[in-house]
Amino acid sequence: MRPLIGHISFDVDSNTLAFQIHNIPYFITQKNEVATIRQLKLLSALVETGSVTTAAEQVGITQPAASKSLASLQQDAGFRIYTKRNNRILLTQKGLSLLDEAKRLVRMADDFDGIVADIRERGAQRIRIAATQSIFSSSAFANGLKDFSDQFPNVRFEIEST
Repeated sequence: MRPLIGHISFDVDSNTLAFQIHNIPYFITQKNEVATIRQLKLLSALVETGSVTTAAEQVGITQPAASKSLASLQQDAGFRIYTKRNNRILLTQKGLSLLDEAKRLVRMADDFDGIVADIRERGAQRIRIAATQSIFSSSAFANGLKDFSDQFPNVRFEIEST
């Protein structure tokens, strides 16, 4: 049986809960909007390459899947993230403001993958989580923390309410 949750973290600065379900990274903002880390990686690759096809290749998905994923991300955001001009993809002003956060969350997810690998290799670890009371009281956070603890019983959490 595959574990439900691979790891959990909460970033106080962005009010973001990051976790994995069946090895697919997600983040939840305080507004409960969800985007996958793959979508954020795709957005970063799109900016670097200016091409959906090339960005899709970098992320390891097909061009139609990339187009669908980007459309979904844009729809979930509720505003235009990018525009097409002269066969190039350009980020809108709002898209540019998302880019730094998207890159930070991708780095954060990559760091978590390293932490999980380290926990598997070395056993007992300590993870510190700081978040607002509303996040700690959410059932998604509690269930994810329990699932993580069940999978990694040697991990101890230090929880701090901000």
